[in-house]
Amino acid sequence: MKRVLVIGGAKSGKTRFSLTLGESLLGPGERGLYIATCLPLDDEMREKVRLHQAERSHLWDTLDEPIQIWDQKGLPYGVLLLDCLTMWLLNVVEQAPKETESHMERLVEWFSTTPQNVIVVTNEIGLGIVPQDSYSRRYRDLLGSLNQSMAQAASDVYFVLAGIATNIKEIGGMNVHAQP
Repeated sequence: MKRVLVIGGAKSGKTRFSLTLGESLLGPGERGLYIATCLPLDDEMREKVRLHQAERSHLWDTLDEPIQIWDQKGLPYGVLLLDCLTMWLLNVVEQAPKETESHMERLVEWFSTTPQNVIVVTNEIGLGIVPQDSYSRRYRDLLGSLNQSMAQAASDVYFVLAGIATNIKEIGGMNVHAQP
């Protein structure tokens, strides 16, 4: 089974690439499950969700699940696509702050052991300026740690920049980097 992490900046093409990759992993007659973590709280986010929904082909069913991703095991799908880890972590930090680290561990466990192909989309937010406030710095640090844990557990890690995906970690292939 594939364990794929797709990472990049906002609007870099991560979702489009992930959907295409997910469909390539589906067997004959299989469907994919798109697990949406966004809680659309304003008009801008509702429009973004609508555009993401329009991107998905008929091969995808959608499940809106803001936090408890680990409950999605053993479902009759060839691919589970979690979009996105960035919003998931924000939901956890805001709704279950005392459980953040245990939830992060549970998610990595789910990613590592789910019996289907799994693709997880996330943002790389550590390439920009250092946030001025401690809440934002803590969130950046938590996401950086979670991204590292997911990358360690992944069979493949793709970095997407300007719509171009580059595989930066591939198990069983030529592009394997030493892990610390």
